[in-house]
Amino acid sequence: MKHKVKIALAIDKEGNWSCAGWGNINNGPPDNSEEAMDIAVDSLRSGERRYFVEAEIELPVEEVIQGKVIDA
Repeated sequence: MKHKVKIALAIDKEGNWSCAGWGNINNGPPDNSEEAMDIAVDSLRSGERRYFVEAEIELPVEEVIQGKVIDA
């Protein structure tokens, strides 16, 4: 079974990074992009770059997966 995920990712000028995202197996990634990005940037210094990582994964997953990075 394939499952779509969307993760908010932020990286500050010093290379510190943070990410956030959640959802459930029945509905795919929820439309919580703004809320997830707010959480991702909360612990970083201002001037961060913002991205979303989207991936479609086969469940269950026990390996590193590749994602598609999209500028936020």
